[in-house]
Parts: sequence; structure tokens; C-alpha cells
Amino acid sequence: MLGMQTPDGHSLPVMIVDADDETVVLDANHELAGETLHFSVTVRSVRQATEEELHHGHVHGPGGAHD
Repeated sequence: MLGMQTPDGHSLPVMIVDADDETVVLDANHELAGETLHFSVTVRSVRQATEEELHHGHVHGPGGAHD
């Protein structure tokens, strides 16, 4: 694994999967990509969607943030 920086400044972990004299192939998938994951969750509360969420078609985070 090595890190590379995206044009917008974010750090992205990548793995070299192949290399020759002219080309390097990188894999930026998460290490769990392709794995079957199982989660155990508990729903602690339910609320009505706001008008804005209904209009936008997705949930907004605390303070109306688009997460």
C-alpha cells in the first residue's frame, strides 16, 4: 500500500497490482471491496422526513447538512 494525493488534496490509499518498464497499474478499491459484509444494527429512533428531504429525495445530516 502507498498513499497518493488527489487533485483536490485528499489522501487516497492505493496498491500497486502490476508494473513494467512503462506502466504501473494501481488499485484504489477499499481492502474489503468484493467481500460479503454482515452488520448488526439497532434502530434507536425514527422521525418524519422534512419537506426539504422529501423534495431532494435524500436524508440531510444534523443542521441540514448534505451528507
